[in-house]
This record gives sequence, C-alpha cells and structure tokens, in this order.
Amino acid sequence: MIMKKILQRRRQAATIALAIISVSLAVSGIRARAQNQIRYYIEDLGTFSSSTRASGINNAGQVTGYSFAAPAAAHAFRYTDGVGLVDLNFIAHENNAYGAGINSFGQVSGSVDRSGGAGGYHAFRYADGVGLIDLGTLPGYAFSYGGAINDQGQVVGSANRSSSDVVRAFRFTDGVGMQDLGTLGGGSAAYGINNSGDVVGVSATRATPPGDFWNPGHAFLYTDASGMVDLNKLIDRSLGWELRQANAINDNKQITGYGEHAGVGLHAFRYSGGMVQDLGTFPGGGISYGVGINNRGDVVGAAYLDGSGVGNFRAMLYTDRRGMQNLNNLIDPALGWVLRVATGINKRGQIAGWGEFNGDEHAFRLTPLVGFYYDE
Repeated sequence: MIMKKILQRRRQAATIALAIISVSLAVSGIRARAQNQIRYYIEDLGTFSSSTRASGINNAGQVTGYSFAAPAAAHAFRYTDGVGLVDLNFIAHENNAYGAGINSFGQVSGSVDRSGGAGGYHAFRYADGVGLIDLGTLPGYAFSYGGAINDQGQVVGSANRSSSDVVRAFRFTDGVGMQDLGTLGGGSAAYGINNSGDVVGVSATRATPPGDFWNPGHAFLYTDASGMVDLNKLIDRSLGWELRQANAINDNKQITGYGEHAGVGLHAFRYSGGMVQDLGTFPGGGISYGVGINNRGDVVGAAYLDGSGVGNFRAMLYTDRRGMQNLNNLIDPALGWVLRVATGINKRGQIAGWGEFNGDEHAFRLTPLVGFYYDE
C-alpha cells in the first residue's frame, strides 16, 4: 500500500514537471516570436523644447523637419549622425521656419516667416556655406510654401495670393526662378519631385467640392514635355479609381498618394506606367495614404486602425513582399512609442516620421536590423 502511494506521488510529480516544462516552452516560444517581430532600431531625434516632427530623409540618413521652441516658435532642423539636431533658424537668424525636404547633399527646403511673426511665409533652400536663401514667390502672389527638393536643388511647393485665397503649384529652378505649374481647374499644390524634375501634387477641378479634407481634387503629374496632367487620365478608369492626391515620386516615375477606390474607400496607391496598385490598409482598418517612396518602390505613410477615422492612425510601410505593415509592430513595444506617420524612406530602408513618446510628439528615425530590409 505504501509502495502504491509512493508510485502515485511520483507520477503526479512527473505530470506537474511536464506541465511546467510545457508552459515554459510555450512562454519561450511567445517571447521568441515577439523578438522576431522587432525589425527596426528606433532613434528619438530629440527636440529644441517640445513637439518635433520629421518631414524627410535622404540616402545618407540625414533628416529634416521642425521643432517648436519657446515661445512657441517653429525651428527648422537637420539631423546628422555624429552631429545631432542642428537648429537652422539659429544659423539663418530667423524666428519661424519649417523644414520640409532634404536632398542627397544635405540641402534643406521648407518655409520661413519673413514678416517678423505675422505669417508672411516664403519658400527657402538652405545649404552649408551658403545659408538660407529666400526663394520668393510667384508674380502677383504674396506667400509661398516650400516642399520637396531634388538633387539639382529644385524645390516644389505652393504660392498663395493671401492666407485664404488662390493657391498655385510651383517649381523653383536656379537660373529660372519660380515657375507656375498650372492647374486642373482650381487651386493646385506640388508635394513631390524626382531627380528628373518631374513633379506631383494635387489640383482642384471644377467638380471638386469645397472644404472636403479628403477630397482636395485630383492627383497630377507635371513633366516639362507634357505640362500638368491629371493622373486619372493616365489610368483605366473602369478599375474604379479616383486618384485624389499624389505626395511623392521616385526616379523610376513611381508615384504614391491616396485615392478613392470603388467599394473599399480611401486607400494608398502606387502608380507606375499607367497602372495603379491599391496598397490596402491594416486588417479591419480604414483610410490609408502614402507619403514617401524610395527607388525600390517601397512606400511609407499612415493608415487607420478601423473605419472610424478618429485619431487612430498609425505609421505604415508597404513592400511588395510583405504588403502593408504597421510600423508599431516592428519595433520593441516596451519602448513606449506610438508611431503616427512615416514621412520618408531612403534606399537603405531607413524611415523618418513622427509619433508620440512620453506624451509628447517626437521625430524618429527607424533603421532596419541586419538581414531584414535587404532580404525583401
């Protein structure tokens, strides 16, 4: 009888041991899977005082954007490895400036207030050894706002007659000055440019409803050969697309932005050679939009977690191999970041953007871990 009880206890002990081992293996497996999802190293680019947002990144990993400093003034910055965050306002002796684009040579484009804080902005270009150059505005227009810049130093953006009046897309070129790119029937704005000088953006049409944030008009492509062309005229309209805004173009003439796709709503797209691809959204998600594209055709931007469209957008990455991914799922969740929008991606797969960290808006740079990006 005693021997029987001893054997029973041994069997119970063995069963418990096996259960503990099984649980341990399961937990280890979960941890391993979680670790396998960490694909990017994240860097906080710092701040001058409070909110900081990144607007662009070049192939060397330099980042531009803007940070607010007391008393609530916007300061354009350039971030460089080994140097950190450099205040371009301090160098240029300006009070308010926003960095928008950066090229391979570290030149920065953006907008600077030339009216002593009254809101009279002009597009600018900054270069080391040269300083900040005021690019002026279109004839008959009061203001201008600088956007992207290419390696030739060409800058695109929009010019305004007044703070609430007609807006017109422009391209600035050395020796030529600021060029009016035209319109599709209403106000227009240029957002992206490649190294061939091709420009993309948005223009209202005669049918565009006023005041609709998600329906600003039609996406356009501007080339020197053809002028401004409605991107919708270059695709098969039977596919049900209305391409509403183009935000970036690469050297292979691939374009990203967002449009209305019949039956699915507003989605990010990638256009190439007359074909348009729906980049989708997060599982169960709502609106998505493309903001930046590199020469591999990888797209970054943001997408909504559900269809409510109320403040629940997250930074996204689209690649042909993996489709659309929430970048928050590719960093260590223990760090406490909420990545909101990815604004640019370079040829190395580094991504710039902004998110929330410890309750404040911070600019970030993501660098892919070894073996992740280049195995696409």
